[in-house]
Amino acid sequence: VRIKAGEDIAAVAQRIRQAVEGVATATASSMVTGIADSVSGLLSTVTVLMVILWAVSSAMTVFLYVLFTESRRREFAALRAVGASRKMLKAIVAREAAIVCLIGSAVGMGAALLVLPFQNAIGGALGVGLVLPPVISMLGLGGLCIAVMAALAALSAFAAAGKALRADGAIKEEG
Repeated sequence: VRIKAGEDIAAVAQRIRQAVEGVATATASSMVTGIADSVSGLLSTVTVLMVILWAVSSAMTVFLYVLFTESRRREFAALRAVGASRKMLKAIVAREAAIVCLIGSAVGMGAALLVLPFQNAIGGALGVGLVLPPVISMLGLGGLCIAVMAALAALSAFAAAGKALRADGAIKEEG
């Protein structure tokens, strides 16, 4: 449809709807607004899923460290029997947790960065453009994730080690 310069687009759309029965009109601004609303809804869904994923990951990390330290109760009791302090045992567990976290994070970051060379191929296979943030943003977010998971791993390890070490009197009698 050709319109005169300066003419009100909404008024033209209204005249078209009135003149042609069964026709729906859309202006560029309404189309962009519709797309923006769809993307906003998708972003909200992805954000909720990310929060759920982080919560489940965090719970699993704590659970695994508790299981890990519980399975080593006899080892902790033996170390305590030869003079290791509770603080020393907690430090051992925390260092082990940090090493596992750093190795896992490095593998995860490496796998995530492997997507970059295949960005166009993945987008083509999906039939949409795959838009990724700049690499520096991805690295910053990855660094933040590593820091949060390292802190969570250390806290989990300390909590689990503390629980196991509080029971070391019972372990000495048992073993």
